[in-house]
Amino acid sequence: MNQDYTDIIQQVSQVLFQAIKQRELNLAQNKDVVGIEFWWN
Repeated sequence: MNQDYTDIIQQVSQVLFQAIKQRELNLAQNKDVVGIEFWWN
């Protein structure tokens, strides 16, 4: 039971970590796009 609980916490942590990294990537890409649009105009 305790082991299952630990596994679940690790899985949730991994999912959260991946979601945060993906969000950071998306925000970085959005900044790049805004910068490019700014320079083109």
